[in-house]
Amino acid sequence: MLRYNPTLSAAVRLLLPLCLLGFAFDGCWNGPHAVAADVQIMAAMDRDPQRELPARQRYFAPQLKSLWVAALGQPDTELQLQAAQTIARAHQLGMSGLEDAIEPLMMRLGQTNLHPLVRVACASALVALDARVAAPQLFDHWQTAENDLAAVVEPALARWKYEPIRKVWRNRLQDPQSRGSRLRYAMTGLAIFEDKGCVARLLEMVQEPLEMTVRLRAAEALAELRHEGLETTARRLMAAADVPPRLERLLAVTLLKHHRGGVTQELLLEMTGPREEPVVAARALSRLFDLDPDAAARIARETISSPDARLRLMSIPMLETLADETAVHLLTEVLDDRHPQIRLASRQGLLRLTQAEKHLDAVVRERTVEMLGTDRWRGQEQAIVLLVTLQHRQSAGRLVQLLDAPFPAVFRAAAWGLRELSVPGAFPAMLRKAEREVAAGLVTDMDREIDVQVSYLMEAFGLAGYRQAEPLMRKCIPKKFTMGSEVRAAAIWALGHLYAGQTPRELSAMLLDRLNDRGSNAMMDLPAEEVADESRPEVTGLSGPGMESMYAEVERVRCMCAVSLGRMGMKTMVEDIRKHYSGTTGSALDFACAWSLQQLTGEPLPPPEKVQRALSNWFLEPLEP
Repeated sequence: MLRYNPTLSAAVRLLLPLCLLGFAFDGCWNGPHAVAADVQIMAAMDRDPQRELPARQRYFAPQLKSLWVAALGQPDTELQLQAAQTIARAHQLGMSGLEDAIEPLMMRLGQTNLHPLVRVACASALVALDARVAAPQLFDHWQTAENDLAAVVEPALARWKYEPIRKVWRNRLQDPQSRGSRLRYAMTGLAIFEDKGCVARLLEMVQEPLEMTVRLRAAEALAELRHEGLETTARRLMAAADVPPRLERLLAVTLLKHHRGGVTQELLLEMTGPREEPVVAARALSRLFDLDPDAAARIARETISSPDARLRLMSIPMLETLADETAVHLLTEVLDDRHPQIRLASRQGLLRLTQAEKHLDAVVRERTVEMLGTDRWRGQEQAIVLLVTLQHRQSAGRLVQLLDAPFPAVFRAAAWGLRELSVPGAFPAMLRKAEREVAAGLVTDMDREIDVQVSYLMEAFGLAGYRQAEPLMRKCIPKKFTMGSEVRAAAIWALGHLYAGQTPRELSAMLLDRLNDRGSNAMMDLPAEEVADESRPEVTGLSGPGMESMYAEVERVRCMCAVSLGRMGMKTMVEDIRKHYSGTTGSALDFACAWSLQQLTGEPLPPPEKVQRALSNWFLEPLEP
C-alpha cells in the first residue's frame, strides 16, 4: 500500500501543468560548463552590502501617440500601415493611453478601397487594444474580406464571445467543404461559447478520416464540452489499426481530459505503458495523477527512467507523494539527469521531502552523499547544493577533494559550499588551493572559472576571520592583469572583514590607492599637490612604472576598496571616498562609496532612483523628446 501524503500532493500538483508545457531544449543539452537553473551560487560580496537595484521603467515620449494617430489619417498607404502596426507594438510594450487610438483605427478600417495590408494592421491593432466596441465592425469586414483577416478576427470574437459569429461557426462545422484553419477556429470558438449543440458533429469529426490537425482540434473542443460519456469512443480509437495507432490514441487521451470514474482510469492506465508514445503517456499520466495519485506514483517509478524528458520531469512530483525510501533513491538518481530542469526539480523535490517528512532526512542525506562520491559531474553539482542547503557539514572533506574536480560546475560549487558550511578543519586545505592558484595567476592569465572559484575561498576566509589567509589576500591588492578581478575584489572585501572597525593605516592606504587609480592619463588631470603629497600615505601611488599603470583599476576592485574602507572605519578618508561619489547610487561604484560614507559618517543612503529607458527607433518620432 502506497503512503499518500496530502500535504506534498497539494504542492506537487502545481508543478504538473509546467511539466506538460514542455521544455525549451535549445542550449539545454550542454556540457560540463552548464550551471544549474536556480542555484544561488553567487558571490557573498554581492550580498554584503546588499544593493537595491533601481527600478527600470520604459519611457514613451508623450508626443508619440498624437504623431501616430496623425499618420494614420494621412492618405499615404505606407504611413497608415506603419502607424497601425506601431500602435499595436507600443501597446504590447506597455505604452498607456493608446485607447484613444481606437476610434481613429475604426475610422480607417471603415474606409472604402482600403489596402488589404492596412486592413489587417488596423484589425490587429484593435484586437491588441482589446477594443470590444469594434467587434461589429470587425465581424462585418471579416465576412467580406479575404482569408487574411480570419486569423486576427476569429480568435478575438471568440474571446469576446461575440454572439453573431456563433451561427457562422455552426454552419461551417456542418459544411463538408470546410477545411483547414477556418474549421479549427470554428471548433475552438464553439468550445469557448460552451455550445452543446455542436457536440454530435464534433464527435463525428473526431472519428472521420479528416486531417489529423482537424481531428485533434475537434477532440480538444469535445473534451471541453463533454466531461462524461466519451469512454466508448476513446476505447474504439485506441483499438484502431487502420492508421498509425499513436494518432488515434492521442485523440483518445484528449477526449478523456475531464473524465472521471473507473473506466476512465482503466483506459488511462493502458495508455501509460512502456511502449506508449511519450506525448500520449504524458497526457494520460497527468490526468491519472488527478484521479488516482497512488496509481500514478506506481507508474512514475518506471517513467522516471523514460527516454522522454517530459515524462521524467512529470514523474518527480508523483514520486514525492510516495514519501518513502524508494522515492528518495529514484530522485537522487536523476540528480545526474542530462536535462538541467530535471536535475533542478529532483533536488527541489528531495528538499521538500526532508522538510515534510522528517523521517526521510537521514535517507536523503545518505543517498545524496553517495551521489557526491561518484564521478558524475551533474549529480555532484546538485548534491553539493542540496547538502549545503541541509547544512550537512560532514561533507566538507569531500568538497575539499572536489576543489580540483575537472569540471567547472563542480569545483565552483565545491568552493561555494565550503564557504557556506565554514568548517574550520577544511580551511588549511582551502588555503593551500587558493595559494596555488594565486601563485599561478601572478605569472600567467588566470582562467575565469578558477577566478570565480578562488574568490569564493577568499570570501570564506574573510567571513570566518581566518587570519592565516591574510598574507595571500594582500598579494591580491596590487593591480595585476594576469590575476582574476574576482579574486582581487574578494580578497579586498575579505580584508575588510578581517579588520572591521580596526582602522589599519597601511592597509587602508593600499586600498585607497586602488580606489583612486583611474590610470596614468586620469592622474594627469589631478592637482599636482595631490599626486606628489608624500606626507599623506593614503594618496601615495603604489603602481610602479609599466603598462599596467596606464590603465584604470577594475571597477569591481574599486567598489570593494570603498566598501572595505567603510567597514574598517577609516574616517580620515571620508573626503577621499567622497570624490568618487556622484550623490546617487545609480552605478555600482556610487553605491559602494555611498555605503562606505554611511558607515563612516552616518549619512543615509539615498533611495535608488528610477531608471527610465526611452524606447526609440519608432518609424515616427518627435524632433525633441
